[in-house]
Formats: sequence, C-alpha cells, structure tokens
Amino acid sequence: MIYQTTASRAIDGVIEADGNLLLRDALYPATARWEVTVPVAINEEGRRAGELRGTITATVPGSPFPNGELRLVTTLPSVGYTADFVQGVLTSKGIEIADIAGADPSYPSDAGDLSDVAWYLRLAGRPEEALEVFRMSIAKSAEVNTYMRMADGYIFAGQYDMAVGIYVALQEHNLGHPHSLELIKMLRGQPLGTEELAAINAAWAGS
Repeated sequence: MIYQTTASRAIDGVIEADGNLLLRDALYPATARWEVTVPVAINEEGRRAGELRGTITATVPGSPFPNGELRLVTTLPSVGYTADFVQGVLTSKGIEIADIAGADPSYPSDAGDLSDVAWYLRLAGRPEEALEVFRMSIAKSAEVNTYMRMADGYIFAGQYDMAVGIYVALQEHNLGHPHSLELIKMLRGQPLGTEELAAINAAWAGS
C-alpha cells in the first residue's frame, strides 16, 4: 500500500492531510492526522531527529471493518544529518576541520574522504566550496553516492537545473531511486501521481 498526501494544514500543532491510499491496485480517498510525538532536536549522535505518529483513514468497500473503514496507525521517525555529525565522521578518519575550513584549505586525497568533506561543507552552509570538492572526488572515482550528494549540493546552492540534470542522468545507474525521482518532479513543479509512485516503488523493490 502507498499513501500520498495531496493537501495539508496545521491546526494547533497537529497536521491534518487529505490524500489517496493505493491498496491492491485500487485507489481510495483518505485522510490523515499527524501528531508530533518527539519534537525535532539534536540527538546524542549529533543528528537531527524527531518522530510523528499518524492515523490514516479510508473507506474500503468489502473490508472486514465496520462501515468499510480502514484505519492505519503508524509511527514515522525522522532523522537528518548535521554538520556536527559529519564532523565526527571526518574526525574519526583523522581529518581535521581546521585543515579544510581556512582560507588555504588542505584536502585529503582519497575520493571517499573528499566526498565526506564536501558533504560536511554543504551542511556547514558552504555549498559552493562543497560543489568544488565534490568535483574533486568524482575526478578520482565517479561514485553514484557522490553524484547523489552533489545533486543535493546543487539544491543547497539554489542551482536547481543542475540538480535535475544529475538526478536524470543517475536514473540509468540508480534503478529509479524514489528519492531522486521525487526531487526531479518537485523541482520541475510536477509532483508524482500515486499510481506513478507505486510503479516506481514496485520496480525499486524488485531490483
């Protein structure tokens, strides 16, 4: 099953949403109510984390529940990376922030380390420098993960056309990853439809 929101509104800290539930190849109008159970904050690992608890409700004729009502209750953890977290990754590799943060930075030679440095620079609010280091990493080893990070870096830098170009180019190698496909559509102002998203996820799961 897939649930996709089509509209939402926040009321007293609760998010109410309209959307569609795709269940066994049939589409049903659905509503959702999301409450913040754990406010977003920096956790012990240095990552930004939070949690939502949601109830999704749809009427599904033939279901074994009263009046055909199907109610799904789910908990969604949300975890994002921070510059402090990636700084810890770099430190564990022996890479000092002072070496990459000055006017005359000194970068590591390994492609993976360069990708991590660029990842840090992006999260530290230095997107143009991050893009340059991403290019250095790709010149040594053209890894799909580095291209993905670089595309996100273009978003941070406000260069949306460049981001779309990389996401599109990656599809041949990345098997229709939902992350990049969703971003392509959003950046072009054409969000994915529920059926299209279902087909993408089915292909991704099968790969």
